[in-house]
Amino acid sequence: MPFVAHPQPAGSSNAGNAWFSLNRDWAMRAVVKCLVCFGFVAGPLMIAILIALPLGILAAGKVYSDPVVQSVGAVLLCLHGLAICALLRARGEQRTGRQLVELSSTGTPELFALIASLAERIGPARIDRVLIGTELNASLAQTPVWFGLGGHKSELTIGLPLLMTLDEQELRAVIAHELAHARQSDGSVHAELYRVRSLWQRLSSACENTSFVGRGSLRWFARGYLRVLERYAGYVLRAGEFAADAAAGNATSAATLSRALLRTQTARSELDQHWSTYWLSNVTQAKPMRGPWQTLSQTLQDTVPTATKNLWPKVLADEVSVSPSHPSLHARLARLGLVSDQDVCTLELQQREACALQILGKAGATVISHFDRIWWHQNRVRWASFHATVAHQKARLAILDDAAARGKLTLATAIERAARAEYLLGHDPALARYRWCIAQFPTHPQAHERLGDYMLRCGDPAGQAFVDHAQTLFADPMTISHTTVAA
Repeated sequence: MPFVAHPQPAGSSNAGNAWFSLNRDWAMRAVVKCLVCFGFVAGPLMIAILIALPLGILAAGKVYSDPVVQSVGAVLLCLHGLAICALLRARGEQRTGRQLVELSSTGTPELFALIASLAERIGPARIDRVLIGTELNASLAQTPVWFGLGGHKSELTIGLPLLMTLDEQELRAVIAHELAHARQSDGSVHAELYRVRSLWQRLSSACENTSFVGRGSLRWFARGYLRVLERYAGYVLRAGEFAADAAAGNATSAATLSRALLRTQTARSELDQHWSTYWLSNVTQAKPMRGPWQTLSQTLQDTVPTATKNLWPKVLADEVSVSPSHPSLHARLARLGLVSDQDVCTLELQQREACALQILGKAGATVISHFDRIWWHQNRVRWASFHATVAHQKARLAILDDAAARGKLTLATAIERAARAEYLLGHDPALARYRWCIAQFPTHPQAHERLGDYMLRCGDPAGQAFVDHAQTLFADPMTISHTTVAA
């Protein structure tokens, strides 16, 4: 079923609503700018007060030769010095280290031509650098030049998993969305919010870890400021996402952008499953297998179209956003003009003409090989440590199996045996060991509860009966059996 857009009613009321929405967005953006400027001024001012107050008291004590005042000043100087040290050591909002590969117009001319053509349709949006990252996402970062007097430098980062998931038309829509952010200077707003939040989170952390005069007031003020900032910033950032979606939909099509959003959202489960399966091979492999990104490329290209159609109802059921800076997928699709959730759920995905990764040309294989080498060097020590842990767990499981054969397990060790088998051996051996617990301890509620919980986690609704029976046994403590298996 094709996408159907909502009809736009004509009339002065629609124009009035648009005018009100535009002015409201402008006003909220101005409020956020004022809050950010206030944060940049008030934060250093409070730090300066922390330093100046004890120094002033100490100086006054020396001027008037008052040893009591001098002692108070010295104590405050020590306390405030500790507070400043805690502030310097405190961590605010952290940006995780990312693996990035910069692309050039000579190495990937098709991608740069695509960005240039979309920039002409979106409006004035300059991109200074194009990077490939490892996240299932595309993002725009804008850093000020000479404190903003020289404009901003814009960096467009496209995740390698995103290129493996989308087709070229859907990639166009995603890039158009990011270029709309560049035109609106949303990247600079993100950067300013990151810096001011980091400063005030450090202040709040210093208040938690040290004692000084005015600690309670400063902590109360910092928490209140962050709450107000997050409230208004969340509105501005979500409005920016809606505006970028609208611009990208006009530059490409609402249907294409909607498909890209749906594919990206549902590909996350495939991505998590890929890395989970890869690390589970640690049970049998002493060294990590090479080429995880090459394997992921084939996995996403083969499974995402089918997985997307199957997971649509679950994805669209959640109308609440998981991020304060991004609206929910449900809301974004509604803004793009989808008639109903049923239309989206029954929509058949178009067959992809070509994977978007092909737009990189020969550079695509180079980027994948680069990330494979980085992954190998970063994880081989961790892999070896995990494999040693798994070997220890296997030895422990063998001991527990031998004790079970001789009838020498307690309930606790029997449950431990089943839990270890769940991780090391898989579903069927673990299920058999959980059932063995019930066979040996038929009246103990914990045995029934653990089996029921495991079955429910595996998607078997029959496990609920074991959980209910465990609750019944818990209500009657006289039914709890001895903790040792009879020989």
